[in-house]
Amino acid sequence: MDAWPLFMTGVCTELKEVKMSRVQNVSHRRIPFEKKIGAGKTRKHFEDLVKKGIIRPVK
Repeated sequence: MDAWPLFMTGVCTELKEVKMSRVQNVSHRRIPFEKKIGAGKTRKHFEDLVKKGIIRPVK
C-alpha cells in the first residue's frame, strides 16, 4: 500500500493531496485478532469495551 500512491502519482505534474485507506476482512484473520478489535460485537457492546479500555478500534 505504501508504493501504490507513489506509483500512481508518477505522471502528475502537480499534486495537492493523497488519501489512502485500508479495509480488511477480519473473518479471515486469527481469532485473537478478531477478539482484539471487537469483531462480531454489537455497537453498544463494542463501545462499552472501548470505554473500559479492553479493546481498541483499529484505524
